[in-house]
Amino acid sequence: MSLDSDQPSVPTSVYLLWDEHKQVIYVGITKRRMHRMSQHSMKEWWTEVRGARFLHYESLRAAQAAEKRLIRELRPRYNVHFNKPKVSDPFEEAVEELASAFAARRAESMNVEGPYKRPAIG
Repeated sequence: MSLDSDQPSVPTSVYLLWDEHKQVIYVGITKRRMHRMSQHSMKEWWTEVRGARFLHYESLRAAQAAEKRLIRELRPRYNVHFNKPKVSDPFEEAVEELASAFAARRAESMNVEGPYKRPAIG
């Protein structure tokens, strides 16, 4: 299945790869972690990777918004897409903030404890 498919509800991961100095050097998106890491292992910069973190999202659309935001915020040296000096656009910033907030709330709802715990089924 391609990331370009129009199935926005398929669970997707955003991943961050960092170097020995804990600097994020690449941010990506995948539905198949092992396959994607195997593809990256062929890249010249792969030898610099010392760690990875995967953030899981319930939909492709939420993952894409998070990936874009992380690349713009962290400016990883091996990302080309979205890694340009940002020109301020208030409308785009508002849309990105809303998408990020929605994605974060959805991710949090998957790990809720305490008084807001999901009801037991059955």
